[in-house]
Amino acid sequence: MALDGVTHSASRVRWPRHPAGLRVVALVLGATLLAMACAPRIPVPPTGPHQDDTPVLVPYPPPPARVEAVPPQPAPDAVWIDGHWQWTAGGYAWQGGRWDQPRPGAHYAPATMVRRRNGELFYYVGSWQGGAPPPAQDEANPSQR
Repeated sequence: MALDGVTHSASRVRWPRHPAGLRVVALVLGATLLAMACAPRIPVPPTGPHQDDTPVLVPYPPPPARVEAVPPQPAPDAVWIDGHWQWTAGGYAWQGGRWDQPRPGAHYAPATMVRRRNGELFYYVGSWQGGAPPPAQDEANPSQR
């Protein structure tokens, strides 16, 4: 095939035609899928948008996120909230990731940066949105009554 005076050739993927070659391809594909299915997964909360949150105008974006080791899950229903840079009056401060208990019907709105068309940069704090209100302190820990 010639385009603009340049000759191009179409390339094809050639699958093995021998039954033993097909078995090798199937075994490799199967092992890969099995490894992916058996890999440990970190439970994360359902996420969604910020609702009625007031963003903070910030002068510059945060540094790159840090790599964190995730500690063991403290409870079967706990979800992992990733660490992030949080804006403070003096700049960004790293907030390490944590295990949290989701509220029924709530979603987590992660910390988010939004740049408007005029170039202004806004920061939204990560927070739980909607759902049932968190339990009162004495309900959450009856031993403190």
